[in-house]
Amino acid sequence: MAVNSSFYINDSTEISYDNFIVQIASGKIYKDKSFSTTLEFLTNLIKGIIHHVDLTLVDPLIQGYDPSEAAIDVENLGKLDFNSMVDAIVNSTSKITIFTSGTTGQPKKVTHSLSNLIREVRTSTRHRGAIWGYAYNPTHMAGLQVLFQALLNGNTLVDLFGKSKSSVISMLENHTVTHLSATPTFYRLLLPLNRPNTSLKSVSLGGEKSDTLLIENLKTSFPNAKINNIYASTEAGTLFSADGEYFYVKSHLLEKVRFRKSELEIHASLLGSGMADQEWYATGDLVEWKDDDKKYFKFVSRKNEMVNVGGNKVNPHDIETQLKSIERVIDCLVYGVPNPILGNMICADIVVKDSSIDEFTIKKILRNNLENYQIPRKINIVDELKTTRTGKLKRK
Repeated sequence: MAVNSSFYINDSTEISYDNFIVQIASGKIYKDKSFSTTLEFLTNLIKGIIHHVDLTLVDPLIQGYDPSEAAIDVENLGKLDFNSMVDAIVNSTSKITIFTSGTTGQPKKVTHSLSNLIREVRTSTRHRGAIWGYAYNPTHMAGLQVLFQALLNGNTLVDLFGKSKSSVISMLENHTVTHLSATPTFYRLLLPLNRPNTSLKSVSLGGEKSDTLLIENLKTSFPNAKINNIYASTEAGTLFSADGEYFYVKSHLLEKVRFRKSELEIHASLLGSGMADQEWYATGDLVEWKDDDKKYFKFVSRKNEMVNVGGNKVNPHDIETQLKSIERVIDCLVYGVPNPILGNMICADIVVKDSSIDEFTIKKILRNNLENYQIPRKINIVDELKTTRTGKLKRK
């Protein structure tokens, strides 16, 4: 298979596939350790996989987990080339333990077989030559999905994780990145661009609810790119994709997903170990079913994000969509705060372009499209919104 010359690029380092393959053929493997650089982490990960070693992927900043640095020596595999590396990965018996993002609580451990992690990876001549912007945390599910999609096709990874907006824009242009996958929050922080980026051919977003306005802004900023909306989870990996807000259930998944009281449930056979003690796992994701025959649905909200205001169920995402449609509002977070009379009251943190818009004006605009109980009682103008290590908005 023809592969790109470079496997990995960041600000100061570039490593070829030839050199990377030499490094993973032998040496020490850390089963349970945090690494200070992404390249060190990726080298240890792939080395462990091709030697069939079970690994726990440790984010250096994860809370409540004390990694061991015990290392094991493994047999040198001898001369290894790209094709034999791919065969070794695909046939690996390694089990990989990762942690959920902890967007709304403490991270949970989930263990996956390699076959489960690469289940949705597609390899073909169509995927060759791609250069991926690597924006996800490499120790989490989405980062692994991008890694394996790129690595098994001989593509290049350009490391964008944790970089500033100006660095990301510069690296996308300087390395002519063709594929980019990230959270909606990542793209909201990245846009608008000073000028459209014409090198990107594929832009994917997942991990959070997206919206029509963001997708339209992506189309304007990346005019040559196909926009894909991905539904994936740490518990099950990638499951669905869409070119807008509505996801399509593929035929081979029809018997393995179902919807109960508007909540998406996944069959235990799709999950990593330790996630379900029953046949079906309730994801906590609320969906709106569009078409029974064509199997289309739209993600509405996380079940635990719904806010009860005086007996009315309020979806924070509905309010955020209205806020983001207001000119001069860059981003926002809507949440509930306990209230002795209403049960909860709605509040919002908002990032604005400048001081020409204020709380009074924002509430006045919202009254045109929202019910009174949906209007935030308190609006905080903030400099930025907090995000998790997986690039998602940190919800309260």
